[in-house]
Amino acid sequence: MAMGRILVVAPSSALRRSIAFALEAEGHDVVVLPHWREPMGADFDLCVLDDKALSKTRAERPALPVWPVILLAERAHNTLPWLSARIVAVLEKPMLGDALSSAVQLALTLALPGRGPLGIHPT
Repeated sequence: MAMGRILVVAPSSALRRSIAFALEAEGHDVVVLPHWREPMGADFDLCVLDDKALSKTRAERPALPVWPVILLAERAHNTLPWLSARIVAVLEKPMLGDALSSAVQLALTLALPGRGPLGIHPT
């Protein structure tokens, strides 16, 4: 199972804590932020992003992340074309079962032989 450094961005502190707990229990290193627009110069392997953390106006649109994104949404999204190149999965809230865990593992292990897609070594 590949372990990664994962950024979780969600305005809801309860959602952030819940996601961080689940990912840390699987062995991932997790950093949480309430809003996408905060400075994010750190090196991450993946971002779990709640759609509510994004600005709805084009003028406030943040720079694209450099990491793959798992988008959490209350319904299917086709209103974020500027982010679509980075989205590797869209999970509908509320998440049931192991949907997040499965999406994270897939994102971290799809890739080059012997390495995760983001340069991490599977353990």
